[in-house]
Amino acid sequence: MNLGRLRPFVPVLIAVAALGAIACLPVSIARGDDIAVTRVREPAATIVKGVVVSQEFTAKGEAIRSLGLYLSRYGSAKAGTVQVTIDIQRGGQWQSLSLTSVPIAALSDTASDNYPLNFPQPLAVTIGQPLRITVQSSEADPVSAITWWSNPDFTHDGYAARVNGKQQEGILCFTVSYQPYSGRLIQLLEPAWKRATIFLSLGWQTVLLSGFATIALSFLVVARHLLRLSPSSVPDLPGESSSGAEPLSADIRT
Repeated sequence: MNLGRLRPFVPVLIAVAALGAIACLPVSIARGDDIAVTRVREPAATIVKGVVVSQEFTAKGEAIRSLGLYLSRYGSAKAGTVQVTIDIQRGGQWQSLSLTSVPIAALSDTASDNYPLNFPQPLAVTIGQPLRITVQSSEADPVSAITWWSNPDFTHDGYAARVNGKQQEGILCFTVSYQPYSGRLIQLLEPAWKRATIFLSLGWQTVLLSGFATIALSFLVVARHLLRLSPSSVPDLPGESSSGAEPLSADIRT
């Protein structure tokens, strides 16, 4: 077997081996927030006892690790608590997943800070399943009122902000953090793709895939062209011969 013929393929074989090794590496991929942190614009409502403010959205992961809610109190208000409920929709009915009481004194008095809710045990959900975050106050006194900041200019399918059941313009500002994916890199290509194209429609995903396919095909065509070039196709330099024979000396005597 002529091993010399395999020499042009050595870089390709090394590249394939390297890609195989990388594909088997253990990695962890973070899931994206259900909604990007948008610029807060205005308070959705003055929340006192009897006022219910909620945000509906669809899950983008399978285990909720934490929430970030852009809630704030007015001025020096510190009395009372806020009830934060997370519901999941099953069979057309809302069912409670979590209920947390937050002291109003723990909230910021500015719109730029979000209050984090971390769950000791991640909340199990299903990708694409409708979820709802509901905020209520225990205090009827307007002095102890709070608010949930919103962005009325932002809209997205599957999201609905409501005050006492009435849908509002835009969304309420919040974040949802999911438990990351862990496993071999090759096993996480699909979730990584979903993470990268979380806000792209099917049409734009198709365009993006077509672009990647075109780039990959271009590399293959160039590589094939380079591999088909043989050493014999390279022109000889002046003073050199393509044959292995030594040039005859002019001083050879007959």
